[in-house]
Amino acid sequence: MPFFEAGMFDIVIDGQCLHCLIGEDRGACLAEVRRILRPGGVFFVSSMVAPPKSDDARACFDADRGWLLRDGKPYRTLKSLDDLASELSQAGFAIEEHTLGICAVGVALHDPLGNAVAISVPVPSQRFQNRQALIAERLVATKHALESRMNSAAA
Repeated sequence: MPFFEAGMFDIVIDGQCLHCLIGEDRGACLAEVRRILRPGGVFFVSSMVAPPKSDDARACFDADRGWLLRDGKPYRTLKSLDDLASELSQAGFAIEEHTLGICAVGVALHDPLGNAVAISVPVPSQRFQNRQALIAERLVATKHALESRMNSAAA
């Protein structure tokens, strides 16, 4: 993310990507997030955690490294929730909250000054499936209302 300025964002959202990074790529990613996040900003992480849930995944899980393997090669990093929290702390992030079974929906927009703004709503996963359309509809309506108010205020 070298094209972003240091301290450019108030919030950075990991939308189920961190577990796709293997080995040193994880540390590089976390360092870059720290660089582009303003002091006091929020890094929202939504990631798969160990242990794997399915029998197939457990059969190809390297528990020592926390990797899911495909054809003998790692393609996912699954750390326990405690190990993920430790990794984030070691990368310089303060852990404010962590919960299992949470999904998030979000939208992005630009304010009248051109700043990127993101709205992310954590949604308990057991409720998300049945209410996905309603949540998305209300989130988009909120986005439009905010854009309208911001544009009115700027005029």
